[in-house]
Amino acid sequence: MPSLSAEQITLIGGRSTLLSARCVIRIDGTVSNCAMVCSNSSLDRAILDNLALRRYTPVIFQGRPVDVPYTFMFRIVGPEDMWVPGASRTEADGNGKKEH
Repeated sequence: MPSLSAEQITLIGGRSTLLSARCVIRIDGTVSNCAMVCSNSSLDRAILDNLALRRYTPVIFQGRPVDVPYTFMFRIVGPEDMWVPGASRTEADGNGKKEH
């Protein structure tokens, strides 16, 4: 799957952001008709390209697969907001100081 480039993360200021895209999950598991609902122009193409490569289990209604609208939510975490489980916040900040 495509990932965000360093340039794209820089364009969001290295901070977290929430994005959403409204699509249709088709009976073959692909997504179509995607449109960004909550967007960031520097990330929209990467999000839409990522969705185009994914496959989902189709929704079954009355024993048959059906197309359904679905809103995908994305939380993009920039380097400044990353935290490693088990590490103190100071260690995750990378400032060289360790909390005890």
